[in-house]
Amino acid sequence: MLLFWRLWVLVIVLLFGWALINYALTRNPLYLMRVKRLFRWTGGFGLLLTLFWLIARWLR
Repeated sequence: MLLFWRLWVLVIVLLFGWALINYALTRNPLYLMRVKRLFRWTGGFGLLLTLFWLIARWLR
């Protein structure tokens, strides 16, 4: 499970870096919108996963 989280963090960091570097090079606001969408999606997924983990822990 820890390997999954490390891989997840690595992918997210690479995607953020790619979008921010592209924005810095082109000044195209589309890349900032992608970062914003990725940030929101990642936060929502993390929150949902945390809630399921807490519910499973409480039921045990």
